[in-house]
Amino acid sequence: MNMHLYEIRLSGGRSNREFAVFLENATNLGAKPPDYAGISSVCLLAHRQDKETVHLLFARGINSESDIVVTEITRKTLASDKYGHVVYSDFIDRYFRPYHRFSKL
Repeated sequence: MNMHLYEIRLSGGRSNREFAVFLENATNLGAKPPDYAGISSVCLLAHRQDKETVHLLFARGINSESDIVVTEITRKTLASDKYGHVVYSDFIDRYFRPYHRFSKL
């Protein structure tokens, strides 16, 4: 079964009151930080579920679900400067692509 790759953002990052819950949810789901700084406000997740389900999983225990933004990373978003996903290209190629098949990458 093909996987989907998501970028998950927490508005406010570490200064958000719900950061500890966000970090716990990210860790439990196996999300990875896109750089060596660790998860601050963004993480990447390979998952079989759809975008809405991933949003629900990350928002569990967070009072303001609107603080969580889930964006699927696709060929289109990787090629476009509009989304900013191009900075993840090397990380995706080294960490995610060797182990998963993505239908939209």
